[in-house]
Amino acid sequence: MAQIPVSCQLCETDTKIEWKCENCDLLMCERCKILIHLKIKETKDHRVINIKEVGQQHVQPRDTQNSNPKSKTCQLCETNGNIKWKCEDCELMMCNGCKTRVHLKIKEFKDHRFIAIEEMDLEKTIIPCKIKTVKQYNTELRVLNCISVCSDETMWLSDADTKRIQKIQLEQDKIKVLSNYRGFAFDMELLADGHLLMADTSFNLKLLGSDTNGPIPSKFSFKSLRPIAVHRDTSTGIRLLIACIRTGSGSLCGAICGSMPSGGAVVVMTMEGHPKCMYEFDKNNQQLFTFPIRITATKQGEIFVLDRISKNKRGRVVILTDEVHIYNGHTAVNSGKQPFKPMQAEVTKSDNVIIADSYNNTLHILDHSGHLLTYCKTAEAGIIGPLGMAFMQPGKLFIGNAVSYFNRNTNAKLYEVEIPEEF
Repeated sequence: MAQIPVSCQLCETDTKIEWKCENCDLLMCERCKILIHLKIKETKDHRVINIKEVGQQHVQPRDTQNSNPKSKTCQLCETNGNIKWKCEDCELMMCNGCKTRVHLKIKEFKDHRFIAIEEMDLEKTIIPCKIKTVKQYNTELRVLNCISVCSDETMWLSDADTKRIQKIQLEQDKIKVLSNYRGFAFDMELLADGHLLMADTSFNLKLLGSDTNGPIPSKFSFKSLRPIAVHRDTSTGIRLLIACIRTGSGSLCGAICGSMPSGGAVVVMTMEGHPKCMYEFDKNNQQLFTFPIRITATKQGEIFVLDRISKNKRGRVVILTDEVHIYNGHTAVNSGKQPFKPMQAEVTKSDNVIIADSYNNTLHILDHSGHLLTYCKTAEAGIIGPLGMAFMQPGKLFIGNAVSYFNRNTNAKLYEVEIPEEF
């Protein structure tokens, strides 16, 4: 019986097998060894041996060739100009064929993060913007994870670290605390009647106001879902958008501290507490969310969900419109070593959305479809770890930080910031 020749397990065309990687357990031709295997930084120290020497010692891989990050042809096969993907971990751009037939076959790369090239816009240079800190206020809190501005310009501040909620008033260069409550608010939203609606660790959203003497149960309750984030949306009538995780996927505390839920959903409710619809799966019946931690909506009705996808807080923005769009960060800011970790979102007067990438000290400003318009480095304005955000008026943004993420002995500050009104 004639023997069927074995093809290279990378290009799948060349039958002249010359090399085997003992780490990847792949057989490859000379061309794929040099142009593909040795270009990927994770495989540069792999042991590659000549096929004639399988089972013997020797043969070290050659030095990795320098890859050109600005290349407009696939950096693996170097022939296909129709590049579709970038691996954020390898920092290589590749065609669809190389992603499927080459990159995903190497076991070390199974958890690597890909960004569609169409999301990156190779030709367009994103010009960063500047923000200016006008005032800064010292607080008694550790982590300002949420800020809500009332109509009389008083504010609610939430500290998820020490489980405290304060109502404050700004006086010159200091903060006057009007009310002080014990309570955990992972997220909160101001209602039209002045009450604060909070998502804590329970299955019921809580209400807080000057007449409640502390958080009390609301009419917004769940059985199989745990509410994590809440937003009052007025784009198509008045409705409540609530981001949740499945109760069987672990506790909220566990999710915050490191273990990951297995799925989430967005529930749309009337202000009377009646469910209208739910977003959980896409048209291919795939889960839309892993751990949704924040939710907001534009005036045009696009729903923005910050979705945490790994234990190290790496995340993405899921935009729900007629279709589902994903923003994974931008190469001008993020990389494998500086992954996108969205923590908070705020809609501007122009219907753009500001995303706080807290661990990278960056604000990403997206249009209503989720495309990056610009970004700003908050450290240049003296703000480390931007987190809670709220507008008092167009161009006047308040940012609370989480500097205790980096220095446990430091209290959070509240910053009044000037931001270009066109954003």
